Order: sequence, then structure tokens, then C-alpha cells
Amino acid sequence: MHKSFDLNKTIIEKSFMREELEIEGRYVCPNCIRDSYIKRQIKLNGTDHICDYCEREYSCYTIVQVADLVEYAFKFHYERTSNEPNGYEYSMSRDEDIDYEWERSGEQSVYAIQSSIDSIDEVAEDIQTYLKEKHYDQDEAAYGFESEFEDNAYYQRKYIGDESWQIEWNKFELTLRTESRYFNKSCIDHLESIFGDLIDLRTSKRNPVIALAGPGTIYNYFYRARVFNLDEGLKSALESPVEQFGPPPAKVAPSGRMNAHGISVFYGANNQKVALAEVRPPVGSKVVVARFELTRELRLLDLGALQDLERSGSIFDEKYGSKLQKATFLENLSKRIVIPVMPGSEDFDYITTQAIADFLASNEKLNLDGILYPSVQSKGKSINIVLFHKASRVQELYLPVGGKIEAELGMYGEDGWEPFYRIIESIPSKKPEVKNVSADLPFDDLLDSHPPTHDIDTRLPSLKIDLDTIEVHEVESVRYKSTPLPVHKYKYVDKSV
Repeated sequence: MHKSFDLNKTIIEKSFMREELEIEGRYVCPNCIRDSYIKRQIKLNGTDHICDYCEREYSCYTIVQVADLVEYAFKFHYERTSNEPNGYEYSMSRDEDIDYEWERSGEQSVYAIQSSIDSIDEVAEDIQTYLKEKHYDQDEAAYGFESEFEDNAYYQRKYIGDESWQIEWNKFELTLRTESRYFNKSCIDHLESIFGDLIDLRTSKRNPVIALAGPGTIYNYFYRARVFNLDEGLKSALESPVEQFGPPPAKVAPSGRMNAHGISVFYGANNQKVALAEVRPPVGSKVVVARFELTRELRLLDLGALQDLERSGSIFDEKYGSKLQKATFLENLSKRIVIPVMPGSEDFDYITTQAIADFLASNEKLNLDGILYPSVQSKGKSINIVLFHKASRVQELYLPVGGKIEAELGMYGEDGWEPFYRIIESIPSKKPEVKNVSADLPFDDLLDSHPPTHDIDTRLPSLKIDLDTIEVHEVESVRYKSTPLPVHKYKYVDKSV
């Protein structure tokens, strides 16, 4: 009992001493504040002292130092809410038929401070008292104006937008479209500032935004579709599936969302319906859809992941605001990249996305092979893929010497000609003899008979067509999902005429 009485007396005396001490002279240790950033700063930069809140000797900050951090963070991340209802809220509160009572939004200043630094009650109360006295204005108080950190002031978190990033992006687009598209260092620098740290970015679930694709992953195959208006072209394509269904040769490669004219890339989708919708086939046409398997590991930027970036951090970290701004910008940019482009506007509207793809494809640090992005033609979990030129080579089909592939599109039945698609692979029964012509030719003649080629494809194959998955879709009708919006008609008398 005696020891317990002495202990209680000591606690009371120390508490009284803390109350007598001016707030500016009080010290707080990292054990009384749980915000990770402030704790780390106190441990690294604090002064050894006895904490005035837990009575332990530790590395400490003064309350003024912590209050300065709070004041700075609130300036950028919090806003004081209105102490009066707006017009709509006032009308609702006056309506007798509505059970509505206005309440000021946000948290009272001391609780807002406490939740921001995650501290014990006494620390938050001292910080609020210090900041309230610092911002007190006698003249404003005489007129009834509320000052910062007043007892009855309420605060709420601000929305951190991306205005500065949007301004720079608009300048980038304008420069790219109207001034210079090639060898534009300012555009390259801007893209580097946006995408240079993709390797370090994580989603809210801590997943990287760069996904691995290939054998053993969830992205191990994709479907590709091609439209045919004439049976002759369809037959030729079925007989040369690698050349006809894979990426087109550079000479005939049209411009697309992620590639300029003449740059051959692979576009695909994660299911057949999406692949079919992406090529926008007209009624009466025939569409061939085939599955391509990935044969090696590839690194793909997942644009969908940019819409769910991690936003955790401390508002007391000066870099945190920039992190939030960039996360918001990347979320908005990822949506802009995939918005539908109207027919006839592709050449102009695709300039920006083509520049992004070129930058990502050529950046050695990122080492990307392609991009995953949501389909604009189909909702839900529909995903498109573009494999950059370096990763879009299709593995050749093995055919023995003398072998060939032929295709048939139909056959005659009882009711006449009926569509029936099949591919026939013929293999010679005997091995053809290989004549050694070089033994009888002089060296110079041998070079002439085997001239060097300059278009040898040195890329590693990344794709393999699965011939068993080839289907021909005969387009009979097209369905559109739309939202009807009425056109309102107004009529007035123009008294000026």
C-alpha cells in the first residue's frame, strides 16, 4: 500500500509539472506518436530528452516542431469546412416534409490533428492549443470570424488533383501534333518523367504494374481476328496462317492505336468475342479468329493496374503530395489512352498513344515487350494486348520439303453449296533427294547462286499459332448497345426582332 501510494503521488506530481510547463517547452518522443514518418524523423533528428507525456528518456521533438509539421501538412492535405449550410442544405433543413438536420462535415480540429498523427490525446490537445494561439486574430475574433485550428473549427481531407500534370500533358500533346514528332527531346523527357519509375509502382494490393506473360502465367495465349470480304483472300489466308493471321509485314502494316504506319506489331484479345469486336467487321464479311500461344516470358505494362495505384503514405512527407498527384494523373491517363477513336480521326488521335508505345518499346531500363489495356469495344474484364515489334514474331510452321497446305471453303451437298472449312496438309511419302550442287561450282559462282540477304529476321519467336483453334465467323448482323437521350424542345418569343 505504501509503495502504491508513493507511485500515485509521483504520477500526480509529474502530471502537475507538465501542466505548469509552457507548451513550447514540452517534448514528445516517437512512442507517443504513431505516424511512421514523424516517428522516423524524431528518431533520426530528435534530441535526447525526457518525454513530457510518457516520462521516458528518448530521442524527442519539441511540441512546436511537431506542430510545424502538422501546420504544413494541413495546408496541402486538409481544408476547413463551412460552418454554415449551403443553399441546398438550408432548403432541405427548412422543408417540413423531409427529416433532415444539417451537420457540419469533417472532424473537429483536435480530432483531425489526432487522427493525422495518430497520437495520444494529450499530444494532439497541446498541438491544437499551440496552433490555435498562433493563428488567433483579435480583430477577426471581434467580428465573429473563425480562425485556423480553433476549438470548433472542422477539417476534412482535400482531394489531390493532377492539374499541374494535365497542363504539362496538354503542352506535350500540342507539341507532338503541331510542332515536332521525331527527335523531340522535350517530349522524350516528359514521357520519362511519367513512365520512368514504372518498375517501382505498385497497386493497392501491392502487385506490380508490369505483368509477366507467357508459359505458366495467366496471360499465356491471346486471340487475333482478321476480316475477309472475298473468299479468295480467305482461302489464301487459311493456306498461309502464320503469314496471314500474324502481324502484317512492315510494308503493309497500317497505323493503329499503339503503332505508326509501317511498324508491325501484334494486336490480340483475351477471348474470341473481344477479338471479333475489335476488328469491327461489316455484315456479310467473314472473320477468321485464331489463338496464339506465348512461347516465352514477356514483360507487359498493365494499363488497368494504373487505375488502382497504391496511395498509402504520410501526409507529413513532402513527397507524398507529389505521389498522390502522379497517381491521379496516371489513372486519368490510362483511361484517356483507351478511349474510342472515331473512324477518320485515327491518324491524328493516335499520334499520342503511338508516341507512348514507341517510348515504352525502346526504353532499355523498363525492358517492356508490350502493353495490356482494357478493350474499348467490350465491357467487363475484356483485355487487349499489343506486342511491340521486337516481341511479335510468330514461330514458323514446320513442313517437310515438298509438303504443302491447302484449304477448302465448302462442298456440294443435297441442297447445293454449303460452307465447310478445312485445312489439308499433304506430306510427301518419300524424302526428296538433295542434290549437292556446290561441289561442281566455282566459289564465285557459288556466291552468285546464294546471294546474301539483308532482311533476315533475328527476333526470337514469341508466338505460336494453334491451328486447332482456327474458326471462321460469318457475320450476319451487328448489335449495338446504346443509351437513348431525349432532345428537348423549347420555344420562346424573341423580343429583339
